[in-house]
Amino acid sequence: IKNMLDLGVDGIFADCYAESSDRSETMGRTSALVNSDFFAIRPSHFSPTSFKPLEQYETAEDRMSNVVRGILENNRDRWIPGTNMHGICRIHGPGVPVLHSHTVLSQCPLAPGQPEDRDIQ
Repeated sequence: IKNMLDLGVDGIFADCYAESSDRSETMGRTSALVNSDFFAIRPSHFSPTSFKPLEQYETAEDRMSNVVRGILENNRDRWIPGTNMHGICRIHGPGVPVLHSHTVLSQCPLAPGQPEDRDIQ
């Protein structure tokens, strides 16, 4: 929430290739593969032409990375710290508040803070 209240931030993303490290919050990461499942972008950065036909891209993440390129190039991006996706674009990692894992589906709805180990592959 702190980042979205910052008028210098236009988007919050997760990098499909970044591993849990100190680089996870750096700005201007134009080489990132932006996770298309979880992101927050100010609505003023979308237009009817923002999303070109999916056929022009190899993956949804390629498409998303292209849509937000201007935000990244202008260092108006922030990144979810602690993600550990290793190129598999399902957000997870130790201490990450968001979890995309099909293995916990049978346990839903989850109690707050569960599962404790969020570094699920």
